[in-house]
Parts: sequence; C-alpha cells; structure tokens
Amino acid sequence: MAEQGEQSTFTTKQERFIDAYCGAARFNATAAARLAGYSEKSASRIGFDLKKTPTIRARIDEILQDNTLSAPEVLHELTDVAMRGLDEFIDVTKYDKEGNPVAAKMDASAKIKSLELLGKHHQLFSDNLNITGGIEVREYVGIPEDTP
Repeated sequence: MAEQGEQSTFTTKQERFIDAYCGAARFNATAAARLAGYSEKSASRIGFDLKKTPTIRARIDEILQDNTLSAPEVLHELTDVAMRGLDEFIDVTKYDKEGNPVAAKMDASAKIKSLELLGKHHQLFSDNLNITGGIEVREYVGIPEDTP
C-alpha cells in the first residue's frame, strides 16, 4: 500500500490483490484475486495477469524483501533454536495420582534440524573429497617411438 501522503498507482482491487498475495493467499494468484474481489470466473486469468504486471510484481518483490530475514538473522534464529536445552523439547504426557510426571514425549527434531543447517552453513559436513596436489598430464598420440 502507498505510504501516507503518497499517491498510489494501484487501484483498490490491485492493492487488495497485492496484500492478499503476500498474506492470506500465500502466493496463490488465483486465491489473491478472489480475496481482492475479482469474480470467481476470471480470478485465475486476472491473478496470473496481475502477478506478471511489472509495477505490481515490483511492489510484491519490495514487500517480500522488506519482510524477509537477512542471512545473519536466519543464522541467529537457527542458533537460538540449536542452543535451547533439551528440556524445552519435552512434553509431559501422563501424571500419577500425586501430579508427578510419569511419561513424557520428546521431540528434538527442531533442535537437530537447526544444528544440521548451521553445520552445513559452516561446511562441517561434506560428501565431496577435496584432493590437492599436482597431476602431470602428458599428451599421447599414436604409438610411442620406443615401443618394440
């Protein structure tokens, strides 16, 4: 949407489309067109066309850029999850008569996934072998002269 004092270059429906596309419609152009008030019959075509319109696409990209985490922010969030204690991933499922926990379920998948992604970022794991050293390459054409 246009800032206060700025004149919008978009119609009200176009602004609603942009907001819906980046919000409730979750990047589905047809759903965004419906939410913006375009007819059910033409929503698919109009949504596709609006998404491809250069000024609308530029505004969508601007909104996404403004609302996207930077690389350091992503690493910070992953680190935050990875640094949490395992007790934060335990869910007590049963208690005895005195109210003491007797059964618990643990799901540390978020912690493990965060550690995995951080490890990949820091190149701690690799399926590739990096071999260094010199290799001499000789060109071979025809039969060598010293062959009997």
